[in-house]
Amino acid sequence: MLDSKWFVRKVGFGIRPENDFPKDPVKWAHRQVEQVPTSVGIKSCRSESRSLIVPWPTIFEWSLEDRIERLIEYRSETDALEKKFARGSQAYEQADERLEKRLSVQRFDELHRAHQCVYGRSPVFERFAHFWQNHFTVGGSKETTDELIGHLHQAAIKDKMTGSFSDMLYAVTTHPAMLTYLDNIYSIGPKSSKGRDLRRNGEIGDINENLAREVLELHTVSPAAGYTQEDIVGLAKILTGWGYIADKASPDIPTNEKWKVFFPQRHEPGRKKILGGTYAPGYGALQNVLNNLAGHRSTARFICAKLARCFVSDNPDPLVVDAIESIWITSKGYLPEVHKAVIEQVAKVGSADKLLPPEPWLYQLCRISGADLFWGFDDLDQELGGGYERRPSRILEEAGHWFWADRQPDGFSDNSSDWISAEHMDRRVRLSRLASQGGKPEIGPENILTRCGLSATVRDLIEQADNPIDRYTLLFCSDEFMAV
Repeated sequence: MLDSKWFVRKVGFGIRPENDFPKDPVKWAHRQVEQVPTSVGIKSCRSESRSLIVPWPTIFEWSLEDRIERLIEYRSETDALEKKFARGSQAYEQADERLEKRLSVQRFDELHRAHQCVYGRSPVFERFAHFWQNHFTVGGSKETTDELIGHLHQAAIKDKMTGSFSDMLYAVTTHPAMLTYLDNIYSIGPKSSKGRDLRRNGEIGDINENLAREVLELHTVSPAAGYTQEDIVGLAKILTGWGYIADKASPDIPTNEKWKVFFPQRHEPGRKKILGGTYAPGYGALQNVLNNLAGHRSTARFICAKLARCFVSDNPDPLVVDAIESIWITSKGYLPEVHKAVIEQVAKVGSADKLLPPEPWLYQLCRISGADLFWGFDDLDQELGGGYERRPSRILEEAGHWFWADRQPDGFSDNSSDWISAEHMDRRVRLSRLASQGGKPEIGPENILTRCGLSATVRDLIEQADNPIDRYTLLFCSDEFMAV
């Protein structure tokens, strides 16, 4: 019989102290990937009602249009500040901080992510969301991108996880956060009307290949498909005209819909060839080529191997990948069925002692113990001096696993070996102590040990400590808790 104690940690973030373990863990996990969960959170970690889980406020769920309006306002008011104060002066910094606090939504996006994992009712869904958010990496290398990442995570990934991979691929590729992150907003076809205008004025407009390269290499077929530089250029030409500079007013945007904006005057004319297929110019070409890439056999193999490596083991048996790939192909990339196939392979293979990366490890630590490590949503706009740092950005930067960090498009590693070092261990020790002391866990180390099914070796280890904080720290940093 399948042991829930390790399984709920392998596919999710564990079970909260107030919840019972599922009698049928596979069915429990399957149900979670069938629908997008309702967002929840806590109001404050400093009130008497700490850990009272409530619906996440809709006022903190900004549309793409709202976010871009705020960006434009922020840019405009920043320009006014620079005329009033010397940039870098104390007066400027204080005014800019007030401005950012009023208009920025990033801190709410970061807190929303943490709350869904620690308090949410669908931890399995959230673990798969993390996989896709890492697969389609958008790092915070640009101020504009920072404010849009949360929308991409929800609207282009989580809201698409109950449909097909091709739908998710199109939503992500055309999202302003991705188009900005990989510089497609600057891509102009040399033969387009805009490109010709630029040349007449002595300027240069050219194709940017960044997004096209990553779509082929990282998002779909991978180099195993044998694509060439010509294929990259062909896809880059199809992508010309997609996207705009989201932090500036653009009167030539043809619609109020800020997603999937296409400028035909920047689009390279003529037919394009990618992996043996030929595509006509225009708006519809991108969806056509992405549908074909999503349905390519190399895409199925590449992503199913990544899923197995993320959830099952660092070196999954090829038969495990085969089983997931078979469901991908028969379902035509229907993600709920693919996710269920992964869950079933985890149950079949069993605990493989795969090291949890820092972020899921930290969420498991909080969820299982009942520690309130992160601010509540009412805490964010209050001046809360002293105490412990509870902002997700600071905590996850310390962990070395912050999704808003400036990072490369290949995302964070899923291999255990990349998270094993003296530095990373030191980080985990510090965070364990922070959560144990500042988070005020609801249950003790011995209770956690039992609920996780850890061995007598770990029990003997924690009994050597002479205070609760050290016992929690030894438990959370034990091999058996960090790897499952």
